[in-house]
Amino acid sequence: MLFKKVIIKAALTGLYYLNNEFLYKFLRLFIPQLSAISLHITNKCNFNCTYCYVDKSKPPLNYETWTSLIEEAKKIGIKKISLLGGEPFEAVYLENLLRKIKQLNLKCYIYTNGSFITEEWAEKLVAYNPVLIFKYDLNNELFQFHTHQEQYTLRDIEKKITLCNRRKLRTMTFTILFRDNIGGIEQVFENSLKCGAFPVFHRYMPVKDPKFNESLDIPDNEFLGAIKKINRRLICLKKEWIAMLRILGGGCSFFRDAISISASGNVLPCPYLPDEASLGKVINNSLKEIRSGWLARKNREWALSGECAGCEHKYICRGGCRAYSYFKHGRYLTNCNYEAMMGYCAYMFMDLYGKIDYFMQLRKRQGDPREGPDTRNLL
Repeated sequence: MLFKKVIIKAALTGLYYLNNEFLYKFLRLFIPQLSAISLHITNKCNFNCTYCYVDKSKPPLNYETWTSLIEEAKKIGIKKISLLGGEPFEAVYLENLLRKIKQLNLKCYIYTNGSFITEEWAEKLVAYNPVLIFKYDLNNELFQFHTHQEQYTLRDIEKKITLCNRRKLRTMTFTILFRDNIGGIEQVFENSLKCGAFPVFHRYMPVKDPKFNESLDIPDNEFLGAIKKINRRLICLKKEWIAMLRILGGGCSFFRDAISISASGNVLPCPYLPDEASLGKVINNSLKEIRSGWLARKNREWALSGECAGCEHKYICRGGCRAYSYFKHGRYLTNCNYEAMMGYCAYMFMDLYGKIDYFMQLRKRQGDPREGPDTRNLL
């Protein structure tokens, strides 16, 4: 396993320096067109986050439909399934879905606030070996204020992360970046590593009314400045990341290799997009039919024009976050943010070739990551 990682690291580093567009296009031929799917298995949640994008007004699909979708996903070549909500642990059939995913030998990710994970649940999860991605924030005051609950603290969530780490479950933290916490992004990064979880971030999506968005949305210059700080922390992986992004054709999964299914059954090119951007409904069309429609639109949606088409970073940035531009302007526009793409969309491919394990091993050279060694010693 270590030999394999060394070979992959050397290959990606070589591709980074070679930077041959024709070679990247050739390698892209061997990457599955559609390999990941996100399932919002419930719209119920015990938190009420200010930045939540989930539509809770529509009834969710039932257990039988989710099971059928997972089976169909395997047949059309899906390799990775992410379970989201709401809060996935609110779904009474969560364990049955995990069992099905395990039976079909698919990778599984669970996005959770962590509040339902008990000793009993942690033991059960060992059998299914998902990657657990926990809601996180800069401090407890912000965490409780923006989740609108007082029962759970940020420290409680960190204890749940430790609980899972002791059972050798892979853990990550997921922090929505907005005006109140953007200044402390480096502290979020360090706090997450201290409790043994790899930190990933996403910019607040302006999903609320204009006045509310103004209080949370981050000015572009502040956002890029914060992401550059994180990129400096991750410079030990930067060459490999850029090479991988060039091969994949972009850091964002929008019309790249993934689709999302909302709780009500709408198929979307990004989990953040509203149902009005639907590519179809799973109750009316099979995943195979939806995949065909998705592939037909892929080249058109991926096409870049103007300045973006000639940019040296086009295979990394791919024009920026289309979901963000959709909420801001009502349509998919390029909003160039090459530096940002290295930060907040990186989680889409962090699992590839053991990147998370590799970074945590670097930390362990200085001691246990939960002891919080200074990452600057690793750069």
